[in-house]
Amino acid sequence: MSDKALISMSVEELREEVSRVDSELSELARWTALAGTEYGQFLMRDKRERLAMVSRLYGSVDMGTEGARTRIARIQGFEEYLRMDLAKLEDAEKVRKSLARHAQQCHTILNERLKARTETTDDIVSGAIKEK
Repeated sequence: MSDKALISMSVEELREEVSRVDSELSELARWTALAGTEYGQFLMRDKRERLAMVSRLYGSVDMGTEGARTRIARIQGFEEYLRMDLAKLEDAEKVRKSLARHAQQCHTILNERLKARTETTDDIVSGAIKEK
């Protein structure tokens, strides 16, 4: 998301974005920690092997039978699931760094907005006091 898009968000939208990004960062931290373990390495090998197996499954579907589309859809769903998990394990650190930069932008813009909102409120209150 660009700075321009973030700047155009309302404070409430920024708070939601910050919450969403912080949640994703937390999950990515778990995946990054897992990828660095022996078990994580095992999972990556296992998912790669399963992806190779899934590729072979496509050839086993007889397209002339009823339910072939359903079977293909299931294979594709399983393949997508494996690819996502593998990508999380392989790319978790890279994605986490990118998301951390986005989170920092969100926090900075939100804090600036909240500070501006507070300063505006303070100015209004102090202006009203001076008038009395």
